[in-house]
Amino acid sequence: IPRIFENKSQTSNCSPVLINPGNQRYQEQDMVALQILASDPTPGDILSYSIIGLPPSLSMDPVTGLISGTITTSTGDFAVVVSVTDGVQTSEETFLIQIGVVTDIPDQPNISDLKLFPNPAVNEATLEVYLISSEEIGIEVFDLLGKKYDFGTAQFGSGRNVKTLDLSLMDGGVYYLRLNSKSSGSEGTRIVVSK
Repeated sequence: IPRIFENKSQTSNCSPVLINPGNQRYQEQDMVALQILASDPTPGDILSYSIIGLPPSLSMDPVTGLISGTITTSTGDFAVVVSVTDGVQTSEETFLIQIGVVTDIPDQPNISDLKLFPNPAVNEATLEVYLISSEEIGIEVFDLLGKKYDFGTAQFGSGRNVKTLDLSLMDGGVYYLRLNSKSSGSEGTRIVVSK
């Protein structure tokens, strides 16, 4: 008796691995050639890139992941979200592009070991950060469209600092948290709010 068998086993598809390039600083008229690096552990997958939040004069090649262009804005902060997909799974990273002259930045930044947990968070998150010396730090959160939520400033001491952030009034989504230091620029990280 002839029989037909259907193979319903599914091959597992791994998520692409996307490397965060870190925060970038440029000045007006700088030429940008920033390569976003990604790989896929699943053999044969073809990756494509997308991005939101870039300064208006920059663009990304969706095939190679190269961000290029010339900075035409004199100042501004842009929360950038880059995504890579293999057609099934998608990975994303958030980083900041700062445009403007940055002066008096020491060799060693005052802010280090920035952590935010839990992540994803629901109504509140705990911020943990180390400072070399005590300083008043500004806390800002940006959504994917660049809208800013100002959490004000707080006095942080030298060493380990812990602060609870109230996220109860924020919608669910991906955000970028940034700490602003007058002595050493900015440090930031991505946070997901789950509602």
